[in-house]
Amino acid sequence: MFRKIHIKVMVSLAMIVFVSVLSIAKVSASTTSIVSVLAGITVRAEKSVSPGISMWSASAGSYAINPIGTIGYTWWTAREECRNNNGTYSITYQWNAPWGKANYNSTQFYDAGNFYTHTCASGRRKFWSMGQHDFKQGSSAWQPTLNYPVIYP
Repeated sequence: MFRKIHIKVMVSLAMIVFVSVLSIAKVSASTTSIVSVLAGITVRAEKSVSPGISMWSASAGSYAINPIGTIGYTWWTAREECRNNNGTYSITYQWNAPWGKANYNSTQFYDAGNFYTHTCASGRRKFWSMGQHDFKQGSSAWQPTLNYPVIYP
């Protein structure tokens, strides 16, 4: 009798652990970037999204080969959308950083966020990392807008 209960408890615990791991698992991050030259310095604007079942993350990175005067973003948004029955997407969650953030006389700026997924009847989601980067060196400036979506699953 004790052995049967022990086996059932062990199987139940194994299933709980398995389901827990699946619910927090993420697909590897997907990244896009664009490169330019600003006042003779190579710079790169980058956005990443890492979709998941119960959580997802988004990031924005600005990078330079050599230190530049200002490096960061003027605004950044992370957005989750759910596919509707008609094939369009509706926003289910959005986080905004409408203010600029930057480092000065630096080679990089990085910002990231982790977010819980929201109810989506279709199970088909689109995750975004969107925003305008900010690179300035002397009187030169480059402020590209880079919006990156990842459809999951």
